[in-house]
Amino acid sequence: MQQLSTSARGLATVGAHTPDADLCEVLARAAAIVAAHTVRDGLCAGCRDWWARLAPFPCEQVRWARAIRDRYGDACATGRESGGAA
Repeated sequence: MQQLSTSARGLATVGAHTPDADLCEVLARAAAIVAAHTVRDGLCAGCRDWWARLAPFPCEQVRWARAIRDRYGDACATGRESGGAA
């Protein structure tokens, strides 16, 4: 199934997708989460440092961030979506 998006003039286009600021912000947050939540002694260092929570690694935040990164890849760097099923 092809992606439908709306062009700047409001016309629907098929297969073309330009990431918006919201997607770029989500991707930036996902990258920050992956960077901060690293493994330490089998536990998530980010969860332990920020919330004093003993969470096994990968924690829920890392799983979410990796899923977002896998789905959208470097969409903000290239201007197009990558990954995911069409």
